[in-house]
Amino acid sequence: MQSVEQGLLHPEVGKMALSALAREQVMKMDVEELEGGVTIVVLRGRLGSAGVEAIDARFKEVAGSKRAIVVDLSQVNFLTSIAIRMLVLGARAVARGWSR
Repeated sequence: MQSVEQGLLHPEVGKMALSALAREQVMKMDVEELEGGVTIVVLRGRLGSAGVEAIDARFKEVAGSKRAIVVDLSQVNFLTSIAIRMLVLGARAVARGWSR
């Protein structure tokens, strides 16, 4: 067995794991317009504080200007309370749009 000092992973394996983790943490947001005025917002990645910071302005813009939004979270692998807050505020913005 290897000692802790020698390390358990080959250095290249460790670099690949860190690279994969870094890619996973990037938050992506795609917006697709459907017929009937429905907008699909697809979110991908980690929706933590950094993820919210990365998409918050664009998400607010979309939510504030659309009448019907579906948010697809199926590719989100981490969700924090600040992310839930962003989603709730977005839902309220869409609801206000219906009252205009």
